[in-house]
Amino acid sequence: MEDLSQDSNLAKPCPSFEEIDELVLRHRIDWAVQEATTLKSQGKKVLIYCKKDATAITLNQKMRDGGLNSHEVATVWTKPECAVIVSNFNESTHPIDVLITTFATLKTSGPRFYGVCHRGIILEYPDEFDEFVKVTQCLQSIGQTQAVDWLTCFFCDTLDIYPNVGLSCQGGREPTFGSKLSSRSLFYSAVARFVKESPTSASKFNRNTMARIAKSWKPGQALTADHVDLKLPEIDEGVVLYNHVKEEFEGQL
Repeated sequence: MEDLSQDSNLAKPCPSFEEIDELVLRHRIDWAVQEATTLKSQGKKVLIYCKKDATAITLNQKMRDGGLNSHEVATVWTKPECAVIVSNFNESTHPIDVLITTFATLKTSGPRFYGVCHRGIILEYPDEFDEFVKVTQCLQSIGQTQAVDWLTCFFCDTLDIYPNVGLSCQGGREPTFGSKLSSRSLFYSAVARFVKESPTSASKFNRNTMARIAKSWKPGQALTADHVDLKLPEIDEGVVLYNHVKEEFEGQL
């Protein structure tokens, strides 16, 4: 029998994980530029976290191409100019719109982002749970009167669900953070505890259900089978995992 396994006419080759990640990242960057532009129109600055220095550099250039006063400090974190840039960003009268950094800077001492900025974008989820916690706390300061809002984006039909499940598993092993955790972090911890007690339920947490489960649960509650099986309605106090959900990827992969 003739071997047709290598016949390129039989099926369209599937993109590699790297190609999918690159495509998603391009869309993520475009989304971040749109969000930063909207925030600027509202008179608000925004702090953005991403994974790699190269991503910070690319995003910074895209922001500038879009007419935003943007700076990245990931590549200058240990240099004197970084303190100047962050100080300007923290000043209400300075025209910087966007400041971009990476999770790596969380592990090295440097300037703090306390000031007038109360909006952040998590462009990509970090690999470590403690990094996620530190990011969501980095704009908090004593005496502030305005709530901090972190924007995230979930892309359907991609591997986006896996970083969230990974954070959930790690969150279940970090009980010492207690009340300092954000509502999203608390949800990830609750998921980790649920899966630990019921390992066969892991498959129920997927890209189609994760956000819906979170919206039916609030911090302080036990995460139950009714939540996981989507038997409970969404509630006003429910956890919003993703501020934005993009569904346009199915036809592109």
